[in-house]
Amino acid sequence: MIGKSVASTSGIRKMFTIPVQKELHSVLMRHFRSILDFIELPAKGSELIMKLEIFLPLAAFCILVPCSQTSGSESLGRGFGDHIHWRTLDDGKKEAESSGLPLMLIVHKSWCGACKALKPKFADSKEISELAHNFVMVNVEVHPEIVNQNGNPKYKYFYSSADQVAFAMKEAQDKLTGDITTQHRYSDEF
Repeated sequence: MIGKSVASTSGIRKMFTIPVQKELHSVLMRHFRSILDFIELPAKGSELIMKLEIFLPLAAFCILVPCSQTSGSESLGRGFGDHIHWRTLDDGKKEAESSGLPLMLIVHKSWCGACKALKPKFADSKEISELAHNFVMVNVEVHPEIVNQNGNPKYKYFYSSADQVAFAMKEAQDKLTGDITTQHRYSDEF
């Protein structure tokens, strides 16, 4: 006989731990809780096995389909401008090495208020769009386990406006590449 521990909430939740966008989280959790409530109804023997055989795959389908649809449509820009030619970190490193262009790495967190405020300013900046041609543009979210717990309290590399980012890009361009960047324009970035 299968005991209650087979259908334990913590065990099932561990099976379905996947990254989910914030807006999907509440919808998915509501569906997931209703499935867990159904599974935890009193059941014995083969009746419980039948419930698990039917509803665990259904739960996985209900969770994975919306996530795959959302993550597949999400661009590498992550709100910082879909018109910019963004690369993955690995592709960006390779391209920067082969082209001689500097790599512009945007590191942010989805829950960061300052990052959220900068996104539309960055995306709407015509100057950044033009300067992006002179850089290999990479945009990554910080991995939750790779953070500086002590951090710099003065935020040495924190930018709150598109003008500050554009100024830093120009300064990096002048110091790192000089005229090489004018040879590497990408027509697909506008």
